[in-house]
Amino acid sequence: MFLDAAFHLTSFGFKVFPLLPGSKIPAIAKRDGGQGCLDATDNEETIAGWAKRFPRANIGVACGLPSGVIVIDLDPRN
Repeated sequence: MFLDAAFHLTSFGFKVFPLLPGSKIPAIAKRDGGQGCLDATDNEETIAGWAKRFPRANIGVACGLPSGVIVIDLDPRN
């Protein structure tokens, strides 16, 4: 699941990182050396390792320069 989807995204030039299942929280905790979106990569060995550790992870995509994507998040409630 995670592995195939992550590799699909990296094939388009995106840098990815694992998120806890069903959430937007990075799977690699700060106490374990995680840096959130700064962990994003397209390195296949790293991604394969994450897939073993977090097989049900959601996938985060680093926005901005790493992936060449700009996101505008509109929150009409606020």
